[in-house]
Amino acid sequence: MTSSRRLRPSRLALSLCLASLWVSLLPASAFAAQADNGVALSLVETDSFPELRFYFETYDESGNFIEDLQPEEIRVIEDGVPRPLEVLEKFEPGVQFIAAINTAPVFLNQVAGVSLYGRVQEALASWARTQDAGGLGDYSLASNTGLQAIRLDDPQEFASAIQSYQPDLLTLQPSMVSLSQALDLATDPNPSPLMKRTILYVTGLPLSTQVAALPNMADRAAQLGVRIQVWLVGYPGQENTIAGEALRQMAERTGGSLFVYSGLQEFPDIQAYLQPLRYVYRGSYPSGIRASGPHRLAVQVQREGMRFTSQERVFNLTVLPPNPILISPPSQVQRVWTRPEDKKEKERLEPEAFAVQFLVEFPDGHRRDIVRASLLVDGEAVAEMTQPPFDALDWPLAAYTETGKHWIKVQVEDQLGFIQETIAVPVEVVVEPTRRGLFGGLVSPERLAIAAAVLVAGAILAAVLFSISRRRVFPTARSRRAARDPVTQPVPIRQEPLLQRSAAADVKTARRSENPLPAPARLTRVVEDSLAVEGNYIQLSRNQVTFGSDASQAVIVLDDPSVSKLHARLHHTPDGRYLLNDAGSISGTWVNYTPVSPLGVQLKHGDLIHFGWMAFRFELSNPGELPQPVVMPYPEETL
Repeated sequence: MTSSRRLRPSRLALSLCLASLWVSLLPASAFAAQADNGVALSLVETDSFPELRFYFETYDESGNFIEDLQPEEIRVIEDGVPRPLEVLEKFEPGVQFIAAINTAPVFLNQVAGVSLYGRVQEALASWARTQDAGGLGDYSLASNTGLQAIRLDDPQEFASAIQSYQPDLLTLQPSMVSLSQALDLATDPNPSPLMKRTILYVTGLPLSTQVAALPNMADRAAQLGVRIQVWLVGYPGQENTIAGEALRQMAERTGGSLFVYSGLQEFPDIQAYLQPLRYVYRGSYPSGIRASGPHRLAVQVQREGMRFTSQERVFNLTVLPPNPILISPPSQVQRVWTRPEDKKEKERLEPEAFAVQFLVEFPDGHRRDIVRASLLVDGEAVAEMTQPPFDALDWPLAAYTETGKHWIKVQVEDQLGFIQETIAVPVEVVVEPTRRGLFGGLVSPERLAIAAAVLVAGAILAAVLFSISRRRVFPTARSRRAARDPVTQPVPIRQEPLLQRSAAADVKTARRSENPLPAPARLTRVVEDSLAVEGNYIQLSRNQVTFGSDASQAVIVLDDPSVSKLHARLHHTPDGRYLLNDAGSISGTWVNYTPVSPLGVQLKHGDLIHFGWMAFRFELSNPGELPQPVVMPYPEETL
């Protein structure tokens, strides 16, 4: 049995030479595996742009983590330009602890009646029981027979797993299985990308065939950022052998160390292994980036005469101007004459202002503050706002006293200095003609009616008084008989001519109803076999219409799971064309079963449009002369 495990002399010598060569080439400093020049920049987050967050670790010359770093000791360098640091904080992302046990017959050696394996087992379990149940991190146990515990959140369960693992030390031979499985487990994604990993490798002195595999293990651990601590269970002096030196160099290559345990030494404090791995620094600063593409970031630490600068980390960032969009812009605004509640005031044209609503999209996905919004009418700024909410601008209409067409658009500027405008939309301002009445309209119709009524009543009263006074002054026989028998005698009634009312008296002031103009086009809902749904259509009376399932982003809300929140846009150009654009929808926009790109397609009468699964037919109110099919006779072939 023993002879079958031995290598031939030539192979043994070759293995020892390779191990010696690898040992001589490995770096001797644990600090070199942890950071570049004392600072390791691990991650740059761009989600909150224009504020960027970055994560880094810093170590002193001895390789110890610096835990009391101050903001004034940090310098951020973006694309070669220093940027001010706003926030610096230290936090714990957690540590993944993996115990890998490579048992060997030497583990059976006893000290004071307790085997070396039993002492190692108790040391690990006792440490696990002292850990907080709610602490960050997880615990795993790997052995030569497989994984015994995988990523346990509760350290008490981990302690129980260690106590339960009882290998057969007489028959179980040492191998690299436990270390290999520990490295495989370390490749699994962590809950946080900043979470550190460490392996406690408990092993006997490796065989010569296993020594040759240690360089690959060390390289793999270094690439994964895994620190390996080695407990060599054996005899004093074994650390000076080729195999022992190979274990030491593997540990130091990854930032760990070697401890030799023969049963008389005190075990190292495992907590000291984890302390440098528990913390990471997070900083944030206002970025100066104003263009899309790759960018560079480095962190510099200055402390007590030392200056450490990390290697530059390259990251990509997309930066685009904001995109303002008019919401349901009107095709017409009417101004009419109205009478105020106070009758002493003159009539006036209303409304005096019109609210132009808009929203702002960020095509690059980075929402940021808007610092200014302006309303441009015919190219001139007529209204501006510099405070949120940036959702509407009041268009002053007092200066518009005649009917005319005007072009409006909204211009916005964000905190980065990017300026963007909406498309120009034509709006007709319709002004009611000036009222013309008595005295040039200075007297209101209501007052004229009251005056006419008073005049008529006064005339009637005067006529009655005149008739009575005349009968009293000139009495006749007939009048005396009438006085004696007034019932049977006719009573003359003097007919006075009626006063003619001015035509202005029949004029009443009323706000003209704003009747919508007939839509030049519409979308008719269709179902299977292109059958139209009667009465189910969408009038297209605006110059721009947005379609989607979110009422806060779309003018026309389509309640269907295949429709995106903002699905498509339809533009009615000044020359009468209808252009349909896809707005980045998931299920796509289709015209006659052909996908529509963001550049858009011009619609024709009768086109079949699909927003996801919903189908509509585009119909013009005045399609003009439609092309008719021409039937051409098929010439008969001559035989």
